[in-house]
Amino acid sequence: MSKKADKPKKYESLANDLAGAIGEKVGQLTAGSKKMAKSIEKTAKQLAKKLTKMRDKAAKKQLELSAKAAKKEEKKAHKDAKKAIKNAKKAEKNANRAKSKKAKTTPVASEKPALKAVAMPVPKPAPDRKPTAPKATAPPATVSKPAPARKPAPAPKEPLDKPASDNPAA
Repeated sequence: MSKKADKPKKYESLANDLAGAIGEKVGQLTAGSKKMAKSIEKTAKQLAKKLTKMRDKAAKKQLELSAKAAKKEEKKAHKDAKKAIKNAKKAEKNANRAKSKKAKTTPVASEKPALKAVAMPVPKPAPDRKPTAPKATAPPATVSKPAPARKPAPAPKEPLDKPASDNPAA
């Protein structure tokens, strides 16, 4: 099997940047051979490829989460709309119920004749008289009630041993 020809990929620039940075550090430490440079370049490409995959995977996951959130929001909006429709139906039903109840309690114009206004009798004016001063009357005197008439006390009875002739009153 033949290897695929290296094509410029989206991680190529990142790999070059990594290889350059690593090469500088290694070059500073050692005199750096060609073999070491190729190894560093290869490792940098692999690292860049892994980093790119990780970034793409994270972006894809974020996209899925946002799609999931959007779907959740859409579901919630749908649920709210259903609830609003249900509430509107209830309100309409209540309004109709109140309307029919009101129609039952209040008479319709065609059923009963309208009430007529009745003229109230006007009180007659008092005859024209000259105003007179009120009579001054003394307050009623408090009359003490006469004591009720008492019966006279009965005369003492005479003792039986005295004769009746001795009584001067008789």
